[in-house]
Amino acid sequence: MLHGYHSIDFNPMRRGTKVYQSISMRASSIDMDEPAIMAMTDFKYIKPFTIEPGAFIEFANQKMILCGVRMLIVSQDGENVLGLVTSEDLIGEKPVKYLQEHPGSRKDILVADIMTRWENIDTVLLNEVSDVCVGDIVETMKQGQKHHIVVVDNIYGKSVIRGIFSKTQIARQVGEEIELDNRANNFMELEMALSPI
Repeated sequence: MLHGYHSIDFNPMRRGTKVYQSISMRASSIDMDEPAIMAMTDFKYIKPFTIEPGAFIEFANQKMILCGVRMLIVSQDGENVLGLVTSEDLIGEKPVKYLQEHPGSRKDILVADIMTRWENIDTVLLNEVSDVCVGDIVETMKQGQKHHIVVVDNIYGKSVIRGIFSKTQIARQVGEEIELDNRANNFMELEMALSPI
């Protein structure tokens, strides 16, 4: 025995032992009046999925499918956030627009080419989220036409992404679809503009 240390006893592994996974504090079913934090994917308990900016978008798409998510945090070193890439970015207009300006094929497009850069990402503060309900987050998504809301916190003077609100996840939890599409309002405005006075 050295310096007062002692060994501990070994035990045989039990049959059916599972791999430990972080416990999510997110409730499986909630209503709009419950605290918003119950609908947040909290990175204190769930590891975020990241991707490097140099990855091809097809790889990003496959990673989202395998991980069951619709958004990846873009990071070069696993620490500093460079941006976000969503499933809408991968299958929407961004790849088409990119190819119109940069000749090539879809398989050559990188995550960096279509991601939303960090300086263009709107965030909310964790301490503000702590004081609101799920309905407030849904209303924020509707007003901002956002499928995701990034929640940041300040830890030892550094800004960190603490969690994410996802429209799809909240819809699943509250048991109803959340519509962000404001085309109806745009059509009404267009009709009013074109109608004779």
